[in-house]
Amino acid sequence: MFYYMKNAVDLNGTEEEKGIIYDNKLSYPLHGGKQSNSGIKSVSKWNGETKENDAAPAVFSKLPLQRNIVVAPYYNFTRRKTPLKHIAFIKTHKCASSTIQNILMRYGIKNHLTFVLPKNIYNMAGWPHPFDPSKHMRPIKEEKADILCFHSVFSEKIAEVMKKDTFYLTIVREPLSMMQSFYSYENWNLCYKKTLREIIAGFPHQTVICKVNAYNPMMFDMGFPVKKHSSSLKAIDEYIGMLDKRFNLVMIVEYFEESLIILRDMLGWSNEDILSFAVNFRKSTNGSFENVAMEGVDMSDDEESKAFLYEKSIADAKLYYHFKSKLEATIEANRTYFTKEKLNFQAVKQRWMEFCIKSTMPNDSVRDKRFKGFGNFVYGYALSKEGLKNQTCIDLATPEPSFVERVNKYQSFGLRRGMI
Repeated sequence: MFYYMKNAVDLNGTEEEKGIIYDNKLSYPLHGGKQSNSGIKSVSKWNGETKENDAAPAVFSKLPLQRNIVVAPYYNFTRRKTPLKHIAFIKTHKCASSTIQNILMRYGIKNHLTFVLPKNIYNMAGWPHPFDPSKHMRPIKEEKADILCFHSVFSEKIAEVMKKDTFYLTIVREPLSMMQSFYSYENWNLCYKKTLREIIAGFPHQTVICKVNAYNPMMFDMGFPVKKHSSSLKAIDEYIGMLDKRFNLVMIVEYFEESLIILRDMLGWSNEDILSFAVNFRKSTNGSFENVAMEGVDMSDDEESKAFLYEKSIADAKLYYHFKSKLEATIEANRTYFTKEKLNFQAVKQRWMEFCIKSTMPNDSVRDKRFKGFGNFVYGYALSKEGLKNQTCIDLATPEPSFVERVNKYQSFGLRRGMI
């Protein structure tokens, strides 16, 4: 079992820079790598709340979401002085990963970097099989690649094709919210003829729904053998401990902007580099852009529904709560910094939105095929006259299929000629 001891190897900082945890007590850091000795408290986190010596809600009492995994240390996100340009991104399903992919594809083209391109399927670098460069990667002229950002299942063989200083990145989401999104996006109501609750009740006996793995899908993408070990809490805990050591940052959808700010500082990038417009998004009846319930989604975001799913998909639940706790500890220790940086970032994003976007509309109403999304109930963008003349606007509004096609053309024809 993995515990965070003083001799533990951590990709995010030295022994002196780390917050060390003993008996569930965490010495919180400040931004810049220094510890705050006054911030020691007993931490308990459930449903996004941080309270001292607080117990989990009764409905979760029998679910060992954080048992056997000591609350994670913080992220040391001291800002790099020189940009890091080598990133391996494990693109999890229905976790805003297409938005992160857009950021990485834009950055790679802008900086003339080399991508790991899938050998056969346009956006699947081996998924649903563990990544193997000999089987799943198109040959490149360079010795090593700079960016991996296509769907792949994490494996140590990724390191064989990436630079030594590669930054390992992924993103996870509250499991019930992710499953609701999966259900609607993949149209499980029509193709499988069962409600979401009925599907979840069938775990672990029925795990593949309409050709998609639905059983602990985040841990599946992270390379965990879900069919073999999802009933073993020891195996789950040890694998999450390995991921904590291997990945420089695990972003959280529910803290998306905070995650982007940490990513920006750890990579030494700018606000413009991490700028993003939502892609593959859906619009709710109140006008906000979020998950839209469809027929068959018979589970609301309440404690009983979450407990029902978490009991069936404990591996995903433990993965999410582990890294959510780690991010929350970082935010709590740097509250003033995040408040200021979020306002600055939001102002930059708003200026670009006002400049680039004329309106949003249902996908089937989008006339310019470059900006058509993919999936059910998806919306796209109509750009302003100024936006149509600006490459950054075009890139920000371009959904995954069109941008993947562009990256393929860039690497095949334009990389060495300075084209695209």
